[in-house]
Amino acid sequence: MHESISREHACIVLDTNKGCLLIDLDSTAGTKVDGTQLEANRATELKPDAKVEFGGSTRSYIVKLDFTPYQKFLKEHRSHL
Repeated sequence: MHESISREHACIVLDTNKGCLLIDLDSTAGTKVDGTQLEANRATELKPDAKVEFGGSTRSYIVKLDFTPYQKFLKEHRSHL
């Protein structure tokens, strides 16, 4: 917990066409991906090993993605989506 991180700061979204996305939910102190400040309410693609930082916290998070189950699901169900 850090005073500069909002309770609803950002969200991660899986999009069938764009992959894994991070959206800053108009937080006061912002969100960074690989050192770049995100624009509020705008989806940014998260690539494997991206470094994510929230607000003024000194903690950072490295994104580890395994799309294997997701890709399998899409392959089997794409015609139904």
